[in-house]
Amino acid sequence: MNATSPILGPNGETEILGLLGHPISHSLSPQMQSRWLQLAKKNALYLPFPCQNEKDFEGLLVSLLKLPNFRGANITIPYKPCALTLPNIQQSETVRRAKAANTVYRLSDGAWALENTDVTGVKRTCEWLGFHHEHEFQIIALGAGGATGAVLEAANQLQSCKRIMVVARDSQKAMQNWQDSNQLLAPAKHFLAADLDAITKVGFTQPLPTLLVNTLPLGHQGEQNPWAENILNMLQKSKVRCSYFDMIYNDTPALKHCVSLGIQGLNGKLMLIAQGMESFRLWMGEAPPVTLAEELATL
Repeated sequence: MNATSPILGPNGETEILGLLGHPISHSLSPQMQSRWLQLAKKNALYLPFPCQNEKDFEGLLVSLLKLPNFRGANITIPYKPCALTLPNIQQSETVRRAKAANTVYRLSDGAWALENTDVTGVKRTCEWLGFHHEHEFQIIALGAGGATGAVLEAANQLQSCKRIMVVARDSQKAMQNWQDSNQLLAPAKHFLAADLDAITKVGFTQPLPTLLVNTLPLGHQGEQNPWAENILNMLQKSKVRCSYFDMIYNDTPALKHCVSLGIQGLNGKLMLIAQGMESFRLWMGEAPPVTLAEELATL
């Protein structure tokens, strides 16, 4: 493929990239990645591949991996953990720690590999919100699904994050799910889990600067997220420095509540862009010809 040649449209040399998940009709990734491919003058297409169930997902991905012009894909909900069960695909240490993958790409030797670029997205969000300047801080992850693994691994990689709390409907189950991750955490990290309902009654005992991260799928269609709002109320009363990061793209009711409290907040677009830029780099061997700030203003 000649990166400098004009793109005339799909032809016999066009490479295929895509997004696998369900539902994906709301996703901004096809629009974003397609624009980057055009700007980079790549003869490639980024296509949505909706998969109704895990069997469809596995069958489609296995078939795509056999195509000579398949370059790679993003994997989104609910199949990020499922990809780890597929044979003959290498997994990075980040994927093994996070217990989920969102990117499949081809290595230079032709082998396939899995990566979790969501971790990069969470880290860039922490930096954007200024937490890399803190001597020490804590991350509270609301929810215990596949996206939580990326939050935990990002917290593990951020040196100044000393405390990691997962707040879930069933804290015992959450602790079990992430027990391996807990063992892999750096010695300086403290990991714990708490029940959603209990945490809003008990509160917090350690007044560290706090980043609350919502991984629950609440707010995309305007639903309330009472757990996020209750925790934000407690953080505001505690007077500690805090910020709120909602992984959902749009400004949810919880994010609007955060702003009304005078707390710094951010939706999921920055994470989407940052993880997408890293996926692009893995697929194409170069970064997209854009900056994070430019894309945040555009998307």
